[in-house]
Amino acid sequence: MIGILAGAAGQLIPGAVSVDIGRHDSDKSCEKALSTVAGIIDGTGSLGAAFGQILIGYLASYDW
Repeated sequence: MIGILAGAAGQLIPGAVSVDIGRHDSDKSCEKALSTVAGIIDGTGSLGAAFGQILIGYLASYDW
């Protein structure tokens, strides 16, 4: 249950942020800006998830 609740927040918040930033009044080409912002946010999240797995493997090698 916790995974479902945490996953939903992790999916919805970046999506809402990217739409809000991509539809800012300063840029008239909304579709292109929205796509760029969504790609940057999604790519950053994917890199963070990959780095987290590497970090867990590195920390697991220490004797706690």
